[in-house]
Amino acid sequence: MVFKAIVIAVLGGLICLDRIVLQGMVSRPVVTGPIIGFCLGDAYTGLIVGAFMELFWINRSPIGAYVPPNDTLATVVITAAAILAGQSMGATSPELIALTFLVCLPAGLLGQKLDVWKTARNERRARLALNEVQAGDADAVSRRHHQSLLQAYLGDVVLIGVVLLPATLFLGWIYPLFPLPFMKTLLVVYFLLPVLGVGIALNTIHVRGVIPVFCGLFLTMNVVLELFRFV
Repeated sequence: MVFKAIVIAVLGGLICLDRIVLQGMVSRPVVTGPIIGFCLGDAYTGLIVGAFMELFWINRSPIGAYVPPNDTLATVVITAAAILAGQSMGATSPELIALTFLVCLPAGLLGQKLDVWKTARNERRARLALNEVQAGDADAVSRRHHQSLLQAYLGDVVLIGVVLLPATLFLGWIYPLFPLPFMKTLLVVYFLLPVLGVGIALNTIHVRGVIPVFCGLFLTMNVVLELFRFV
């Protein structure tokens, strides 16, 4: 499990770089989730988590000086924690996904704090680079740029690793202890999460276009199929 957590942290850090470098939409939760899930042998759970996250914070856009919660980092942690904890217990269930979502969602807020810190550090580096260029150091801009990229990558890798492993161990310990009534509550939460996400997406559909429609339809169909399975 430790080795898998390290691999996911390294991969998750690379995916998070897409938020600030290429911006090729790989860092969107609905793409990140299946990638992480595929690497752990459960792309379906990754797609479920990614679709949840795509809707949950879709109304938080990086406009002006506002730094939104890091939904990419949260998707990596939630997907990996749910799958790894499920593998240690035999299978990943809807109840476990719901519990993992509730336990690990603050990872996105920690990522937000980290992104704010990165931005402040980058502003300082920009001022230093300007002074160094004026002093005749022509390579200063390139050097400071590479430092910023390395800082961003290592920061995300460390945060994912620090959160993922303890969260997975905690889930593996506490989940089997829950009584049947609590499991039923978690199942209700699992079905309510897409309802909440669709409600948020309806307020932002004119901004984000077809993505919330796709995620909403996917989650609606998934809920219907799951309900048939439990009936």
